[in-house]
Amino acid sequence: MKSKINLVTRSFLALTFLGVIIACSGKLNYQIKLDSNEKYYNYLQKDFNGYIDSTRSWLIKNRDLIGKDIEEEINMNMPFHVNENLETNKAILLVHGLNDSPFTFHDIANDLANKGFYVQVLLLPGHGSKPQDLFLPNFSDWEEIVYHYSSMLRENYESVWLGGFSTGANLVTSYTLEYGGIDGLLLFSPAFLSKATFFEYFSRYLPKNIDFREFTNQTNLVRYESAPFNGLKLYSESAINVRRLFSKSDITIPSVISISQHDSVINSKKIRDEYFKKFTHKDSRLIWFGDATTNFPKTYDLNMNLPEKHISSASHMSITFKADNFYYGKNGIKRICHNGLGDLAEEICNSTNQIWYGAWADDSNGMPHARLTWNPYYEFMMNIVFDIAED
Repeated sequence: MKSKINLVTRSFLALTFLGVIIACSGKLNYQIKLDSNEKYYNYLQKDFNGYIDSTRSWLIKNRDLIGKDIEEEINMNMPFHVNENLETNKAILLVHGLNDSPFTFHDIANDLANKGFYVQVLLLPGHGSKPQDLFLPNFSDWEEIVYHYSSMLRENYESVWLGGFSTGANLVTSYTLEYGGIDGLLLFSPAFLSKATFFEYFSRYLPKNIDFREFTNQTNLVRYESAPFNGLKLYSESAINVRRLFSKSDITIPSVISISQHDSVINSKKIRDEYFKKFTHKDSRLIWFGDATTNFPKTYDLNMNLPEKHISSASHMSITFKADNFYYGKNGIKRICHNGLGDLAEEICNSTNQIWYGAWADDSNGMPHARLTWNPYYEFMMNIVFDIAED
């Protein structure tokens, strides 16, 4: 029988075993800031061009290359900005999630730029080079890079928005709750609450430098397919922190939240039912990729049972990409067949074009499924974003 236990749950079960072994070790305290650590590079630059240059130098020397086109691979993992020289009074900072890269916002960044935004997209410390580099950051390093570049935008632009995917959504929401001064939020698959909250709290007590995972044989150009448990530890801190801040105040600025019902990583129903109540502005909207909800205000329900498109459900990662994205799109370079359905299903997925797409471990019609990596409602979603952001 195929296991329905999702990837996050399995990883956290492994954390439990590890925790029993090291329970007496206590919580370790690492005080060295990563931007000044000799093992890393200074990503807190005085301007974004300096940040881009310093990151490129680091990646050229330290990325474990996967493909043959070195320049393209480096560029796909680089922080970037769009509309640098445009005379505009509005800007947005976008932040990717755990194990991902700025490529998460390849499509969204350019569409926001076409609507007159100056757009910056960060690379979170520990990402873009090799999975082992996720041993290096502390949660404060992620908080600080978001604070640094958000604050610089606030100094130079009249209207500043923040956007984030998954863990990145936690980071930008926490910044907004703690510091204010932000005019709107775009949150894609926000990871305020996982499906394993007990393990979120437990993971904080794990030493960051202990692991037993295998990091070789990476095949995805724009995200880590395996990474140290320190990454999950940092995600957990981001989730706990944003919930702590939510307990004290609401989000009172326009916000657009996009969530998949069948998300294998986050507790999407709980986020929809509870946390969306914390977004009190009249123009805030929730885009729900799944079954129709009942009597839920300011919500767009987008049916993801689309047999004509061979789609069964939306995944955690599918929301931010267009169908014609060159890497993750319908006819893109990358098909993710490792999707929680076992070796046979994975083999079939890799060997046929008669494939279906869905969330992790979705085999609802008995057909082999790859991970859905694009959003069939992308244009609809972005039109909602534009309607809110341009008011």
